[in-house]
Amino acid sequence: MNQFSVLLVLVILSSATPVTSLADSKVNLVGNNYTFHSSILEQSRELQVYVPGSFKEKQATNKKYSVLYLLDGHNWFLNAVSLSNLLAQYGEIPELIIVGINTDDSSRYQFFQKKALLRDFLESEVIPFIEQRFPVSDQRMLFGWQYAGALTLDILAKKPSLFSNYLVSSPFPIEGSNMDEFIQGVSQWSKADLLPNKVYLNISANQTEGTVKLGTDLLADYLKKQSIKQFTWDYSEIEPLRSVSLGHRFSPLETLFQGLINYYPDYPVLEFDSVAEFKALGGMVYVKSYYLQRAEKHGFDPEIPEEGWFYLGRLALDANDPGLLSLIVKEMIANGQLDKNNAQRNSSYAKLLANHKYYNEAIAVYRSLIRQLPTEPMLYKRLGDIYRSMQQVELARINYRQALNLAVKQSSVNLSEHKADLESVR
Repeated sequence: MNQFSVLLVLVILSSATPVTSLADSKVNLVGNNYTFHSSILEQSRELQVYVPGSFKEKQATNKKYSVLYLLDGHNWFLNAVSLSNLLAQYGEIPELIIVGINTDDSSRYQFFQKKALLRDFLESEVIPFIEQRFPVSDQRMLFGWQYAGALTLDILAKKPSLFSNYLVSSPFPIEGSNMDEFIQGVSQWSKADLLPNKVYLNISANQTEGTVKLGTDLLADYLKKQSIKQFTWDYSEIEPLRSVSLGHRFSPLETLFQGLINYYPDYPVLEFDSVAEFKALGGMVYVKSYYLQRAEKHGFDPEIPEEGWFYLGRLALDANDPGLLSLIVKEMIANGQLDKNNAQRNSSYAKLLANHKYYNEAIAVYRSLIRQLPTEPMLYKRLGDIYRSMQQVELARINYRQALNLAVKQSSVNLSEHKADLESVR
């Protein structure tokens, strides 16, 4: 099973609970719909817009979001929201604003033949509509499947700087005159200075898609022969599903996945394979530099994210390396991270540090745990044990007494152990 298959567990499970047994219910909405009149298309058009959950809390920080525009939004909006949120949750990409441009399935072919009009519609009406209402960055992405994929390639060829990331799934048709127009457009890029910024293209097609696959192979063969500054591209040949039609209809899911993670190669949370790799790359100096550059590029504070601290701590625990853990815990203390860790994680840190006599760091972790769990007797006992090992008898006595008092109140099964601890330092 490939990486895409493992990650894309996006099936919505139906509840088996009878409706009559539900105590309460509320409407579950994803985003908002906006309808406006397009003077270019001379008709009303509808947009679906999703903003991340952090939108309101980040408004005061002037955070700006990249935007993913979806042609055929009525088909792919929910998939894109689910996938982008999942990837953002695990630190693979930043949070995105998702914009679905709804179309009518019954007239899609005719609609997407209006290339020049649709290009102007996107540039002059849709993009300004979004950018006037939401805090967006200069990173725009466009996704299109099938006929909309062919339109996406046409926009790339003729107006490449309109978007910085083009996600093209099973585009059709792209042979004949369409391919000629694409080649002609690309040939003008360097002459007209049409690529002032980096542009990325991800193309995908299922291996069984016949004519579609012939077209994408032709496109890939052409791009392989080009050497264009500021332009990078990838071609994903998707493994066959149980039928040709199923592969064609679900290729957008992998295109979205590959197109997003490949566009953000310098965004994922750092995860080292070994302590040796961590040290070879420069240790914490490298880690801080990485997140600083990441923040400058994507527009947020250069702090190490929660998942990043987790991976650093796990690296030290897995290697049973108390020296490295001591270094990482000191950084956590300096950055106010200890109290944000969950109790189980901090408990593991404290035990390794205490067992190897890194007492000062272990004490800091246990104090953090006590702030989280102030009525837990064993935490005071562990602190008492450390102070007794350090021959700081009075501090050991204070913590053992606190552990005993809590144990008495809770009728703890460890009451005799706590009494013995206190007796040992009288």
